[in-house]
Amino acid sequence: MTPEGGWYLRVDAGGSRLNNGVATIGPRAQTYGGPGWTAGAGFGYRFSGQFRADLSADVINHSRFQEKLFLTNLYWDLFTFGRVTPYVGLGAGAAQVEIAASAPVAVSVPSLERYTWQAAWAVMAGASWTLGPDLTLNAGYRYVDLGAPSFDIGARPVDVMLSGVQEQQFRIGLRYALR
Repeated sequence: MTPEGGWYLRVDAGGSRLNNGVATIGPRAQTYGGPGWTAGAGFGYRFSGQFRADLSADVINHSRFQEKLFLTNLYWDLFTFGRVTPYVGLGAGAAQVEIAASAPVAVSVPSLERYTWQAAWAVMAGASWTLGPDLTLNAGYRYVDLGAPSFDIGARPVDVMLSGVQEQQFRIGLRYALR
């Protein structure tokens, strides 16, 4: 069965693992990384039985970092076997990365600018299960890369530099076709 084209809404939530990295302020360095969570929503369009695209907004939270991620995503639904359709996808956009006020660097450097915007990209793979004519359950993996952000420290000659913000995410969600 090939799904027809049309608009859809989606919601997703899941776990996120921030890969280990190093934050530096001049000669000082501190490691970061660890578990967190993600939640988001999107609005998209299915072009055919195999291709769909959406705009998504996600919040990602870790103990020392929070991110707001905005992506344009393109998916390829590979084939359908019964009610299951595996997919792969790519996304590109931007993210606002924030150092938490309770993070050691934010406490020790009160003049730290805690927000910065970064280019972001993602790759996805997973499977969709048709629950009804308009409702689909998605489960999948997403790798997100937010580059190597830096945060300004006011009048100081050095910035806080992160070696890179990459995440491994496992997400589950629902997609509802608007007819």
